[in-house]
Amino acid sequence: MHHEYPDPVVAYPAGQRAAYRALSRLSSSRRVGFQRDARLFLVDSGWIFIPLEHPRWQRIRAEHKNLYPHINASRPRPLDPVRYLIQTCWLLIGTSRKETPKPRRRTFSGLQNIRGRYHQWMNELPERVSHKTQHLDEKKELGHLSAGARRLILGIIVTFSLILALICVTQPFNPLAQFIFLMLLWGVALIVRRMPGRFSALMLIVLSLTVSCRYIWWRYTSTLNWDDPVSLVCGLILLFAETYAWIVLVLGYFQVVWPLNRQPVPLPKDMSLWPSVDIFVPTYNEDLNVVKNTIYASLGIGLAERQTEHLDPR
Repeated sequence: MHHEYPDPVVAYPAGQRAAYRALSRLSSSRRVGFQRDARLFLVDSGWIFIPLEHPRWQRIRAEHKNLYPHINASRPRPLDPVRYLIQTCWLLIGTSRKETPKPRRRTFSGLQNIRGRYHQWMNELPERVSHKTQHLDEKKELGHLSAGARRLILGIIVTFSLILALICVTQPFNPLAQFIFLMLLWGVALIVRRMPGRFSALMLIVLSLTVSCRYIWWRYTSTLNWDDPVSLVCGLILLFAETYAWIVLVLGYFQVVWPLNRQPVPLPKDMSLWPSVDIFVPTYNEDLNVVKNTIYASLGIGLAERQTEHLDPR
């Protein structure tokens, strides 16, 4: 006949003899001897570190089924101490503030204030940038210079940018320096992603290309095993696949780097005037010279009474 005994850790406060008698009856079976010893150890440890008669512990006892739903107090198992430990760590770390409200300490309130100021600064950043750069949309900054001077300035900027990019891509870093470098890029990305206009997209593309180019450079210069032919062939195959993916990434950036921002033309209110289309030519950011060839080819199709329309999904 199977007898169920209450859990001494949950059902009885420390110091009660009934808890020990329950464990003594459990010890009659060798199979549960380890359970008895483990539970006695938990009781002793809890009595040393936490007064079990404290109202907080009594509240935990009352909420045991909600806090530890996967642990059956009436049928102890050998791994229950581990389950108690894991669930307690999860309750201390992963419980939301609404479920377990705690008084705020000064340290955490200070961190919350810093976080609030950061979010406020980030939310106000697009408006400030738009106000500061409004004059750039109204007139060209170098408009008073000649075309040759502007080309010279552009060439100097491009040259220095390429030199800086080459140094940034090829400079080897130790693990700590690499981590700091990535954290800096991540911080810059968090700042510029809220800025309006094309600058944020261009900056994010530059950051992405910096990281991807560093990776490709490292793969070509540091990961190929030239001493083993088999390893070299396998490494080259994998490297060519990664290079192909990198080229697709770069070409994709070229496609979306400078969107045209064309506004859609409203259709007439009379639906009878709407065009009936036989051939759709969908485009996104392609140049007009690219679209022309497709339009001319569509017009050259030998289809009676055909209607060709250019479809811009934006």
